[in-house]
Amino acid sequence: MLLYQLNHMKNNKNKFFINILLINNRVCLYKIFGNMRLSSLSLMLKIRFTLLSILLLFSPLIAAEDDLEPSKTPAPDFTLKSNKGENIRLEELAGQVIFINFWASWCGPCREELPELEQLYQRYKDLGFTILAISNDNDMKKARKFFEPLNLSYPILFDNNQNVSGLYRVKAMPSSFLIDRDGFIRYQHMGYKKKFIDIYVTEIRELIKE
Repeated sequence: MLLYQLNHMKNNKNKFFINILLINNRVCLYKIFGNMRLSSLSLMLKIRFTLLSILLLFSPLIAAEDDLEPSKTPAPDFTLKSNKGENIRLEELAGQVIFINFWASWCGPCREELPELEQLYQRYKDLGFTILAISNDNDMKKARKFFEPLNLSYPILFDNNQNVSGLYRVKAMPSSFLIDRDGFIRYQHMGYKKKFIDIYVTEIRELIKE
């Protein structure tokens, strides 16, 4: 996080300051304050001019982040141990449509979503579709206690150190990423609501047909 302060001086008497927070390459207006002797119109013009300068200054950073749209981002490769003791590498699943779901045992919505994903898995697995459900729990025993009663047949993977969730910049539980047959992230979702299942179905069908 970086803090930028832009000062505008007029005859060393009238002045205003604009503090800018740069957080994750995003520019946010933090504080504006000034001498009330400046007319409202003059102050507004100065603020507009300053903000325009800021946008021009940071436009390369903003553009760089916009380039990371899910539809254009290669899915980061990883290898994790599964609940059946085998190592599963994402790259080796190339050619399939892959639904990656990050979850944790303390996550209430995850308990609701994982069984719903089982139904999707059974429905589309013979069409080149698979699910990788990645646990973010530090304690594998807690993770197993959580998912084993759910009788899930798709692979459960363990990301004990949260290295893979870091690669995917996971910020909420659950978080899901839908990867096409060429290995690109095409859709991503944070959190879970019942209506998401219909959205998943639409997106899965689209990618299976490609």
